[in-house]
Amino acid sequence: MSITVKDILSLPLLKNAELAAGESGLSREVLRVNFTDSPLNPENPGYALVSRGDLYIHSFYTDMENEDQIYNLIQFYIQTESACCLAIKAHLQKLPEKVLRLAEKKHYPILMLDGETPYGELIKSISELLLTEQLDLHSENKINRLLYENLSFDESEDILRYLIRQLPSRYYCAFISFAYFTSLNFQMLKTDLSKQFGLSLLRYQKGGFFVFDAVQHSNTGFLLQSLYPVFQYYKIPFHIGISSLCTAGTEFSRSFKEAFSAYEISLLTNTGHTFYDDVSVYNLLLPLRNQQVLLSFCRETLTPLVQYSKKHSVDLLETIQVYFQVNGSCKKAASRLNTHENTVRFRITKAKALLGLEQEDYVFIERLSLALKAVHLLKISDYEAIFSSP
Repeated sequence: MSITVKDILSLPLLKNAELAAGESGLSREVLRVNFTDSPLNPENPGYALVSRGDLYIHSFYTDMENEDQIYNLIQFYIQTESACCLAIKAHLQKLPEKVLRLAEKKHYPILMLDGETPYGELIKSISELLLTEQLDLHSENKINRLLYENLSFDESEDILRYLIRQLPSRYYCAFISFAYFTSLNFQMLKTDLSKQFGLSLLRYQKGGFFVFDAVQHSNTGFLLQSLYPVFQYYKIPFHIGISSLCTAGTEFSRSFKEAFSAYEISLLTNTGHTFYDDVSVYNLLLPLRNQQVLLSFCRETLTPLVQYSKKHSVDLLETIQVYFQVNGSCKKAASRLNTHENTVRFRITKAKALLGLEQEDYVFIERLSLALKAVHLLKISDYEAIFSSP
């Protein structure tokens, strides 16, 4: 993630800002604030200090009577790949038409602010947002090392001390990710979790990690129920992974890896939240998800069932999935599928016969359970693709 012009426009101080031009450029990245209020002069030493991603605040006090000078200034901002220009209306109520046309053509945002907007507060608000972004990026790099590098004990300890002020004696780690998320959304969520639950959110990718005390929150299900309304406030699809219980600082790295692994499985199975302890089979299969051997196993196991379903217009795999979900109860499966109990029993018996497993109930459950989980990992939404693809 990065701070964009759109994020800046969401700041409270800019709620009344008018977008004069360049709406198609709101995704430009903002890297720093630059205040300029003097005429453009290439011979000025400060002229060379501009940088890509600069956000300029300008009152146009010295340029308001000179359209060409304003045009050249905006052209300079565009050529130096600045992010946008915040124009103060105190001295210039409207930009010249040729300037607006230039900005539109080059997808360069120009925001018009009323003259009462305090410069100091505006610079402070934008700078704080940019500083927080840099700190989050630094934390994200450390988490990346924690997840994917073989660190020594001392290296893991250094990262632990940097990320977590005080690690509880018994704790869980959780990772939440949203389908799409802005830096400003993240800062709002971080504030909400801190104020309402005392949780510190550490940004990673389009979401973040948080560690919670297993003693204080002994009922993790209740905690998640409490957190859901906060997450749902953003009206963005999200997935959560929760690690197993950890009891020492030496398990810190493992807790992050487990939480992220559980999240990946939650994403693949399209469930709101997933506990690492509940997905041991998935964790065994996960390293194989890009392997041909896993696809071959799915084809060998499921193809007879898919072909039968297609020929007889019946979904055997759906019946089997529901049957497993209710621990092999034909009655409960029939209720969920809105069909007769005998129909479920017939379909399960037929599936066993197609696989030659009529007398091997345990093998049937083992093979089908693994195959259906593998389908999730392979992200196969159309079962026919299992045997029709090369």
